[in-house]
Amino acid sequence: MAYDVDVPTVLVTASSLARQGLVSFLDETHFRIVEPVIASNEVDETRRARLAPLLILSALEDVQSVEMTRAQHVAYPEAKLVIFGQPGVPAILPGDLCSAANGILAYDTARETLISALDLVMSGAKVHSPALLSKLFEETQQHTSTNTGQQSSIGNQSALDMLPETNRVSNHALSRRELDILRCLEDGSTNKMIAQRLSMSECTVKVHIKSIMRKVPARNRTQAAIWARDHRI
Repeated sequence: MAYDVDVPTVLVTASSLARQGLVSFLDETHFRIVEPVIASNEVDETRRARLAPLLILSALEDVQSVEMTRAQHVAYPEAKLVIFGQPGVPAILPGDLCSAANGILAYDTARETLISALDLVMSGAKVHSPALLSKLFEETQQHTSTNTGQQSSIGNQSALDMLPETNRVSNHALSRRELDILRCLEDGSTNKMIAQRLSMSECTVKVHIKSIMRKVPARNRTQAAIWARDHRI
């Protein structure tokens, strides 16, 4: 079920391109972009409460974005926090923010999957990309090993602690139809759209999706779509 309440949303990113992409994705949705407001004696409490974000979307590319994210999280601890990352792209994942995050997603998550993931986060779920967490952790460890004296930017293995015991399932465990449906889920297709595309009934689609849920580490179609993207299905 979609979380259709108006959601004031703060974007924290040093990249104008990333910001434009997120703004475009969130256009005409219930996620309303607002400017960051930090608590201070100069800010009227009534105005601050009115502008308080319910969601913080952050790409931690540099120290400034980390500090801005941390300041927003401290000022508005009840706001949900979602962090974006991408393997191969420099990222900073401090242990406190990594542990506090309600979601850790890839930049190239499909629009419909992203909106569904944000809806899940706003409903109280945690949505993390296991493959992304694992890859970012590996890259951070490699970076640390080649820079003597530097500490890992992921404190206390926070990223690994979020990973399920198993985040890999052989493609051979999934039937051809299940793989087809996973690709459709990754595109954000509804059951009706999948049924039309694959020439089957919606009831059959639901049966296949239930089977997929038993085979991959996912509790819902959004997590299944993220898993499919992680494993390049």
